[in-house]
Amino acid sequence: MLLLDRRKTLVAMNCQRLLSSVMKRQPPPGLLTESGNPPRIDLERACTAGSRQECWLCFDLTMWNETLNPIGLNLSEAEPGKLTLSTFTEQEHWLVNFNDFPPEFPPNACATFFIVWLPRKHHCIQYLVVDRNVPSALRAMPELASAAMSGAWRRTCLRNVSWSTPSENWQELSVLAVTSTLKALDVSFGAGKNQVPEEFSHLLRRSAQHLTKLRLRLPRQQVECCFLDELASCRSLEELDVQIPHVRSVPSSVARLLESGACNLQKLTIFYSKQTTGSPKFIQALRGNQTVSDVQVIGDCSESFRAVCEALKQNTVVKRLALLARSEKDWLRVPARFLALLLRKNSALTRLTLEDFELTRDDVAMIASTYKHNTGLASLYFVGGLVHADAIQEFRVNRPTLIPRAIYLESPRIMQSPEEWEPTKTLDVFPGPDYYLQVNQPRQHDGQFLEELRSGLAKAVPVREVTLNFSHPLEPSLASKVSSTLCAAKTVTTLNLAKWDLSNVTLALPRLYTAVFGGGHSQAQPSGKWVSDLLAGNRSIARVEFDAYLNDVVPWPEVAPGLCNNFSVTSFKVGGRFRDLPDFVVSRTTTRNLSLLNDAVRFITGADVGRRCGMAFECLAALPALREQLLNATGSSESHAEDLVQKATKFLAENYFVVTGVVRRSVQCYPTGLAWQLDALDAICWRAVANKLSVSDVLLE
Repeated sequence: MLLLDRRKTLVAMNCQRLLSSVMKRQPPPGLLTESGNPPRIDLERACTAGSRQECWLCFDLTMWNETLNPIGLNLSEAEPGKLTLSTFTEQEHWLVNFNDFPPEFPPNACATFFIVWLPRKHHCIQYLVVDRNVPSALRAMPELASAAMSGAWRRTCLRNVSWSTPSENWQELSVLAVTSTLKALDVSFGAGKNQVPEEFSHLLRRSAQHLTKLRLRLPRQQVECCFLDELASCRSLEELDVQIPHVRSVPSSVARLLESGACNLQKLTIFYSKQTTGSPKFIQALRGNQTVSDVQVIGDCSESFRAVCEALKQNTVVKRLALLARSEKDWLRVPARFLALLLRKNSALTRLTLEDFELTRDDVAMIASTYKHNTGLASLYFVGGLVHADAIQEFRVNRPTLIPRAIYLESPRIMQSPEEWEPTKTLDVFPGPDYYLQVNQPRQHDGQFLEELRSGLAKAVPVREVTLNFSHPLEPSLASKVSSTLCAAKTVTTLNLAKWDLSNVTLALPRLYTAVFGGGHSQAQPSGKWVSDLLAGNRSIARVEFDAYLNDVVPWPEVAPGLCNNFSVTSFKVGGRFRDLPDFVVSRTTTRNLSLLNDAVRFITGADVGRRCGMAFECLAALPALREQLLNATGSSESHAEDLVQKATKFLAENYFVVTGVVRRSVQCYPTGLAWQLDALDAICWRAVANKLSVSDVLLE
């Protein structure tokens, strides 16, 4: 017992030394204690997560992130009571100021310490996301390494782990050595030739009973991977993605899983390369598959796709098939003859996707001749690749026989001279889904662009997603009309501006949920105030993405007012490097909003009907982001989620004085000899009273 106490004391001392180095940087204004010292997070307090209780850490994330953000980490609440520990990306990592740390405690060592130690200390951390290189800094620091590996319970309760780094990082995956409850594992390394350690096989063996999603994207391995032998025992798998080039045992290992009697696999992605195409076991298992309905095959030779098409001719289980060409040299021709044979024999397929192939006129004619007789296939996608100009003409020739089903061309390269190249309107061979609208700006006749937008939004089927492709800057008056047309659309939830040019107008869409801004014109780069106004004017927006070229242009301090006043944004991504504010306003705002959403979910489900959760629900009740978070947390249908929101609204109105803490259970009245007004109030009356009040109207002492 004495030895155990001394060990705990050593761990606490090492942690405090670590934190003292982390907190030597100047804290943001308003975060100093009364004595003028920066606040300290409680490292010794145990995790209080239980079957009926959430850990205290869920309600102290702001204080913890004051320490974690400066070293490139962030804590957020993914779902009520379930925390995510994540690293900043490689692009965001440059925010870390290495000069703020003494040599004996570099920030990389601090980050590695918390990645290893926190999941052991707090079992409420169930999600771990590492998407940048984390060096093995602890190995040169024995004291911190000992403290990190000791942990409170020496094991973790991690459920979902995503470890995606530009180079191999097997050593730091030791945090998973004490994990046996994984449900989802994603390991993606960009470069490296090291052999996969045996400990990874042990991890798969321990998690075989629980693992439902497994994604392995590893660099070119020079030796066979022993861990693949464990795939057959993972019979709970529902999704499997194995992309390991040049490893011959991959197809046979997947075949053993498919042939196992208790296999539950529903979605399969596999890299089927030149070195592995001679695997008859995989083709035979795919032909007799009875569970997988979604198959995605990535290959670097035509033989890979021919074998798959041959195997699926008589299969009636696979509904969605995707063939992705990944040739390092020339374009791969689409296997048109084998696809035509597949479409002639197989009527179970509902969706076929062909990505990065070369497509000629003869290929289109061969596929179209059988496609029009296939009654099951509803959609055919050609994504990327090299499309010959006469192939598009062949599509138009066959168009009358192919409608009403859909064929889509997404972002291919057109094999013709630039002088003959029409705008991207050439690519609109067939319309997309009814809820999707894409409008391309011609090189002339801007008025036609506006008319197409208006007529598209006036379709009988409500349009939910709009994509606008600009070929040149708009005139200010026309840009204003386009903006007003978009703002009048009551159903649009997703807006994609590819090569966009609306930076000088105001966008306020009533139900906008996702906004994606692609590469635009140099003279149309947005100002920080425009981005701030976009966030302030669209309270329902939850996801914002900007292209990489914006990183050094947008003055982020100007973005802060709109971002901080928006309580629905939970994802704000900028490609490439961008400079966040010194107090990490982007990460802290999205973390705050996630916590608010989860508090509102707690109120809706009845887990916590106190003042804090009631205030969060009142603030977010009308936002689509709350519905989505509720769906993720409860797994209910959209209609049921809406019913829950309405019931929570009614409960708040009828129990306003209880939720705000004015009374404990109910308003009680006593006879005064004059009247009994309050005693006679029913639920309708209480709702009428609460309709004039908000939770924040009651001040705390």
